[in-house]
Amino acid sequence: LMDEDFLLLNGDTLFEDGLLQRVLDEPTAPITVTIDHKHEYDDDDMKVSLDENGRLLAIGKTLKPEMVHGESIGMLRFRGAGPKIFREALERSIRQPGAFEAWYLSVINDLAQDIPVDTASIRGLWWREIDDRRDLEEVRRSLPDCQPSEPRVAASL
Repeated sequence: LMDEDFLLLNGDTLFEDGLLQRVLDEPTAPITVTIDHKHEYDDDDMKVSLDENGRLLAIGKTLKPEMVHGESIGMLRFRGAGPKIFREALERSIRQPGAFEAWYLSVINDLAQDIPVDTASIRGLWWREIDDRRDLEEVRRSLPDCQPSEPRVAASL
């Protein structure tokens, strides 16, 4: 089904309207990983390492701290040849031992070793990943107009 341009978004990621527009407005690249930056990264963060041009060198939870330049927010854009490249890489990957225990981003990590994978920085824009009740409560606190009975998703596809 991934035979035309698409956006892949983790279902537990909420974000403000402007974030999606920034990602869509980035220069056209076959594969773009959306990233943010912070002072410290924990074991659960999907960390990224970048070259001097902002291209992806590596992505994973176990990157060494001195290699980390940001984190993936779980939003990727595929355009032009990107959908076919990703689909074919997924098909190859699924046939490898241990494939069912791997993150789909491990396929992106492998692709970045062979082809340019761009990144789109959303520094300064609001987003949150909700993994547990504590995350949900933090989201509710950070969105003053969000009522507990009516969570507001800033953008949806």
